[in-house]
Amino acid sequence: MKRSNNILPLIVRSAIQEFRSICSGYAALLLLVGGIFLYGILYNYMYAPNQVTGAPVAVVDLSKTPLSREYIRLLQATPQVEIYGEAVDYNEARQWMKEDKVVGILYLPYDFEERLFRGEEALFVMYSTTNAFLYYLSLQEATSYVMLALDDKYRTGGIIFLPVGGVLGVATAQPVTVTGTVLYNYTEGYGSYLIPAVMIIILFQTLMMLIAILTGNEYTRNSL
Repeated sequence: MKRSNNILPLIVRSAIQEFRSICSGYAALLLLVGGIFLYGILYNYMYAPNQVTGAPVAVVDLSKTPLSREYIRLLQATPQVEIYGEAVDYNEARQWMKEDKVVGILYLPYDFEERLFRGEEALFVMYSTTNAFLYYLSLQEATSYVMLALDDKYRTGGIIFLPVGGVLGVATAQPVTVTGTVLYNYTEGYGSYLIPAVMIIILFQTLMMLIAILTGNEYTRNSL
């Protein structure tokens, strides 16, 4: 018991001595303040929006129909996507992605409108870069919501091609039911996902550099 009582004063004296060493050296003090507080604040400030907006997307529209143009117009109106331009074909759009001009490619096939008027599912393809994983989430949300909006608008027009018994079912049916449950990243933002882990790394590397500086200063004083 006597030995354990002597440990606490020793820890307190060691802590006071280390804090004096930090405060007496400008390099160590600047590293501690700048590395932890300033670096941490500035790094969080860069990801303050916490969501991906205005992601540049190239459009490959092979349909060239009023429905495809309406789809592109509605996609442009979403906050997640910014239409960079309409490429002649997929190869040109892929070249834009290689040059980092766009992060996604929207591909509308030639039968985009025809399939809808035949009562089938209208298909589109969205390609996304893997530079940042949240690009895929933003592009997926924007394209899916626009397709649901078009479905609500044109679904009732296809009722005239259905038998009487199927009209009520089509009019009341929900084409897609989306239920999302976020397990970890509740805001689905880049900052909420990355900042906690980055802050641990910042604290660790700052303290390691601080220990190196204090050890070097102590070695220099003892060698003189």
